[in-house]
Amino acid sequence: MTTRPELSSLATLCAQAEFAKWQGVLAYRDEQIAALDRGDHSSMYRRMGVNAVALKIAQTLRISEQQVWRIVEQGGRLREHLPSVWAAFGDGVIDAQKASTLAVAVDRLTNPANKQRLDEVVVEYATTHTPSELRRWTDKLIDRLEPVTIDAAEAERAKRHVRLDTGHHGMSYLGVYLSSLAGQAVMTRLHKAAAELPDDGRTLEQKKADLVASWLTNAGGTDCDIHAEVAIIIEAAALAGVTDTPAHTTTGDAPIPPAWIFGLNPDTTLWTRLITDPAGHVLDVTHLGYQPPTALREAAQWRDMTCRISGCNRPATDCDLDHRTAFEAGGETTGTNLDALCRRHHGIKGHGLLPPDAYAPPEVHLVRLPTPDMIIEYVEAA
Repeated sequence: MTTRPELSSLATLCAQAEFAKWQGVLAYRDEQIAALDRGDHSSMYRRMGVNAVALKIAQTLRISEQQVWRIVEQGGRLREHLPSVWAAFGDGVIDAQKASTLAVAVDRLTNPANKQRLDEVVVEYATTHTPSELRRWTDKLIDRLEPVTIDAAEAERAKRHVRLDTGHHGMSYLGVYLSSLAGQAVMTRLHKAAAELPDDGRTLEQKKADLVASWLTNAGGTDCDIHAEVAIIIEAAALAGVTDTPAHTTTGDAPIPPAWIFGLNPDTTLWTRLITDPAGHVLDVTHLGYQPPTALREAAQWRDMTCRISGCNRPATDCDLDHRTAFEAGGETTGTNLDALCRRHHGIKGHGLLPPDAYAPPEVHLVRLPTPDMIIEYVEAA
């Protein structure tokens, strides 16, 4: 009789099986390449031999050659630059998806000391968070270790473009590569405009697609009273020009050079700037009523970014604000007692079925970068 593994050990077993495949691919390839190098072959023959090894692995494992090269490249990076991560993968503590995320992340770092720092701190976080949370966390960490330069950002922004990919059944994908600031403003305005349309049987996503088509093909269709509202988080030191720590929108998806903050156009987008300390701490606000005022609601949404339940990526702007300690039980309408919860998780909590450890821990920057000494003088208003 087959014994079913416990749920808690199932993830470990799956991760160890994935590691066995990665390790086997690397070991076989290393062996075959070593044998190839022992021969007296031309560079062209060796190149074809390397490709033949990848083909042999792909056909044996019934995967694509592209998958083989991904395992080879990413596994090699982990073994060389992130030995702690590689060991955790072997122990089944992290799975292949997280291992792949970290292999991509370490490739963005150029300083060996920063690669070592990533290896030292990331395993603990990776074992307790989802792949998407891990990606956002490593993005923020890398942005602090090696902040994006204005020259690099401008070079990347010069690549902005629009492309159309033909799909199936008469449909196509329209893609736009543009700055994160512009992208966030577009999506915010689009979401708000679609939500204002009457209920006519279309889904919200269908309304968004129809609005994009209307706005881009009908000159009159650009007249819209809906304006985007985007919050930008920037450290006080960066705002003052003391450091180059990048800013972020509240989605936290991409770093923004501080210099770009000063040229924002307020005509169609309301830009709100949140100034924080290096750890991202926000001052608390208390309201005596049950419903939080607009300022407190927006601050809590910008702080949380997404539903506070671990693994849920529902934007906080689409969530309810829940009193963690019920208002009827003496809980205050204050930033420290309000959490953004999507409607599904809010309902689970309301029925007493949400365990306390379901909440995602607050984001903490584990790496503090040295900054020049600053003197802050407080003066009374005239």
